[in-house]
Amino acid sequence: MSERIKQSEEHNHERIPARLLFEYLEETVLGARLAHLLESRALMISGAEQIWAFEIEVEHLFLRTMLPEHIERELLELLDRVGETRLIRVPLPPPNAANRYELLGVGTQAAALRSIQTAWARVWTTVALQRLGGGSVSAAPSREELKNAEPELVTVASAAEQSNGAGAEPNGEARAEAGVEPSAESGAPFALRYVPLPGHEPVEVTAELLETLVQELEEHADKRERRAPPERRALLRHTPALARYLLGLAYNRAVVPADPFAFLGLISDTHTEAEHLREAYLAATQASGYENSERLPQLAEKAYRIERRLSETGMGEEGQDDSARPRELSHATPEQALSAQQLVGFASAPGRARGVVARIIPSQTAGSDQGARKMERPATSGRPLAAENTATAGHPITAAGDRVVVCTRLTVPVLRYVLGLGDSGSPGGRTVAVLEQTGSPLGLGALLAREQRIPCVSSIPDLGRLEDGIAVTVDGDTGLVTALQTGPARQA
Repeated sequence: MSERIKQSEEHNHERIPARLLFEYLEETVLGARLAHLLESRALMISGAEQIWAFEIEVEHLFLRTMLPEHIERELLELLDRVGETRLIRVPLPPPNAANRYELLGVGTQAAALRSIQTAWARVWTTVALQRLGGGSVSAAPSREELKNAEPELVTVASAAEQSNGAGAEPNGEARAEAGVEPSAESGAPFALRYVPLPGHEPVEVTAELLETLVQELEEHADKRERRAPPERRALLRHTPALARYLLGLAYNRAVVPADPFAFLGLISDTHTEAEHLREAYLAATQASGYENSERLPQLAEKAYRIERRLSETGMGEEGQDDSARPRELSHATPEQALSAQQLVGFASAPGRARGVVARIIPSQTAGSDQGARKMERPATSGRPLAAENTATAGHPITAAGDRVVVCTRLTVPVLRYVLGLGDSGSPGGRTVAVLEQTGSPLGLGALLAREQRIPCVSSIPDLGRLEDGIAVTVDGDTGLVTALQTGPARQA
């Protein structure tokens, strides 16, 4: 038994046996589903936005998989021993796992079981991401790897025990979790989240910090940005996706919907189900004692509006996690052309469509003449778009069929351009789907595509292998792109 588990026992915590996690993974086939998810997402995870989307998918799988009856019974017996008011203590990812914890306050039995599933999801995700970081992407974490992560440190303690020092850290120092004041009347199921950004220490995120970040982002959009430390700038650039990530965690833990990204409907005014989703979310979170239930969607909506403005001016591009990938999508060589093969990406906007690939890239100079058409539609503000943000086609689009737009990432200028292609005087056809080389279901492109009811698949590593003019089918529900035929014949 490890020293940390011994110290946890000294604080009289009720430990949740690790064997229950392993039995849960095996008996429900959850382990196999998680392994498939990890394998399909491995090459897509290149930065914070993709990591957060992956975490949401993993946690959602845990929440949607019912506990076997004998496991549920044993957990409820354990929870009964610590009283009605409980706290789930979750170890944080390295480097702070040894001395920091996140507390999930729970009230009802159902909420308590859900918090345990959430804690298990955290342990599994942490080990899975460590495996990816080590270059091993062929399988899910092994039983031994999960044991080494000490899932038994997911402990249960009453609020009284916490206040009397039972919640002291393994180093012996008592601590008060910032922003958490558990009481018999109100838990804090979503109040805290530590968000690791690539290359930086984990950051403690509260609603107050998020509100500050959104305000700073607005100043940045208004060109009043002040210099900040690199960690702060990184967090600021990721603020819109971070706001959606936190909203997704809160929504999914409270509602457990069929679609892990259904919460995005709360952000867009054009979503027909927005009011229904909001009512379900508010009812569930308020019943759990979550004080920021209305605040979080409002912050996410505001951040999204600012992000749209930044994408029109090009100021938001540096916040994209695509530095390790080509800035432009090159044309495929004849040897790389696909025929009856599938590409896999994040399912970012639901729906299915079939069309012909049309590659879109950002024009780099005002005088760029690549056989491309400049966008004719004005920006929302009434000002013409800057030349460097004008979306252009990779080559003249002459086919009059339905188009599947391929781009590095979907932005407001790119969207206006591709929608404008169907206007009077433009080549015929319509845009039926979008494929992004970067991005994720939490990205700007995903929301823009959802608003237009256009299927979208994001973060496709080998998207450059699709030739212009090739026929493809796009499944925005599963993230699959199927090439139906080779592209136009080329001269040897």
